[in-house]
Amino acid sequence: MPRGRGGGGGRQVPASSAPLASPSYYETVGQLQQALRESEKKRFDLEDKLYEYNKSDKFRAKLKCAKLKKYLKEICESERRAHLRNQGY
Repeated sequence: MPRGRGGGGGRQVPASSAPLASPSYYETVGQLQQALRESEKKRFDLEDKLYEYNKSDKFRAKLKCAKLKKYLKEICESERRAHLRNQGY
């Protein structure tokens, strides 16, 4: 027996006889969509604040300070090793 494309087999239920969702379902979906919109708005606002902070002079100064501290630590460690090495001579 030839089969048509998509061949899912089984019997299909006509759309008109499918059960309709209850009003509470639509109410719940609406509440979820509203909560999603609010959380997306909050996320967007936080991203804006983060972007502004990253552009600020205060952030750049902290970043520069951290880099300089790391560099100073490397120099001190290098001097300590050189001092230990030179004590052997």
